[in-house]
Amino acid sequence: MKLFITFILGAITGASLLWFGFRKEVVILNNRPVVVDLFSGKAHRVFVSYLEAEQLERDEAKRIEALHENGTSASEEAQWRELDVSEIKKLEFQWSQNGSNIKAEFHNPFEQEVKVERVRVQIPAQNAHAAIDREFQTDHSICPPLADCVDLLRSIRIPFENFLGPRPSDGSERPKVGSITPVRVLIRK
Repeated sequence: MKLFITFILGAITGASLLWFGFRKEVVILNNRPVVVDLFSGKAHRVFVSYLEAEQLERDEAKRIEALHENGTSASEEAQWRELDVSEIKKLEFQWSQNGSNIKAEFHNPFEQEVKVERVRVQIPAQNAHAAIDREFQTDHSICPPLADCVDLLRSIRIPFENFLGPRPSDGSERPKVGSITPVRVLIRK
């Protein structure tokens, strides 16, 4: 009987050592994945191909877009109506740089929730860059009624520098030559 109990305790101890000895966890530090060995405490950075990461982001954006297009029920669509151009102007959109992203700031003057679905980006041809005139889907974030809202447009992937004109010789601020215009904005009925 002592031999059996010793065997069982040894098996439990061995399994515990294997569990904790080989267990690793992925943690995000400074927007980079790190693998931490829980037994020894050693950490190693995980190197991810930027091309693969961008492809995965594009695939996920397409999947979400398909869900929004195909998955919305008639009752959900009936809850929203599209704003016309004069109502969109009341939102007073302003665009600025936020790191590598573009930040949209606007005020919702309506007493219903508002969501921006699509924006149009127009940049004239300059230097070595061709002219850009495209529409982009946004993240469908909802702005509460009578509130100031800030939204980052990560899906555009156009550097903010492309929206600015050439540097003036007098050293003043570079003028904005490109524009971002909300094309489809919805308001809750």
